[in-house]
This record gives sequence, C-alpha cells and structure tokens, in this order.
Amino acid sequence: MNMYYIIAEATAQVAKQGPNYKTILIASIVIALIVGLIRILCLKGQLTSVHKSESAADYTRDNSFKLETKRDLFLYSKTEKKEKPQSEANK
Repeated sequence: MNMYYIIAEATAQVAKQGPNYKTILIASIVIALIVGLIRILCLKGQLTSVHKSESAADYTRDNSFKLETKRDLFLYSKTEKKEKPQSEANK
C-alpha cells in the first residue's frame, strides 16, 4: 500500500474518535511544570552573588550619611517599676 494512504487512514480514525481531553490536560500540566521549573532555576541562578553580611557597614556607601546633631529626643521619659502580683499557685 501507499504510505500516504496509510497515514490518511490513521488520521481518519483519530478524527472519528475525537480529542482525548484527559491526555491533553495532562500534557499541558507537564509542559507548564517544565517551563515553570526552568524559569525558577534561571531566576535562582541569578541570586548566587548574594551573601549574608555580618555588619550594616557593607550596605552603606562612604560619606553618604552625615549626622550633624547627635542627640536623642524622647516623647516619654518617665519610667516606673511595679511588682507583678502573683497568684497563690505561682508562689
């Protein structure tokens, strides 16, 4: 038989059956997961230059902040100490 005839017969049989939505859904989910994983790995690869710093000096630029007035202003400065009452069970 002719190769084109075989392909035409197979195509006609698939067309009669209609689309298989379950297979299409599973294939779409798998493709989306693969594309998402590739995207996440690409973004994660860009973060390799970041490292934890022990002090805040690494995050500031030299001579970018000048503090001219060195005083603290508090709205409330009165403090009191009160003993907490304890129940009989805690004594």
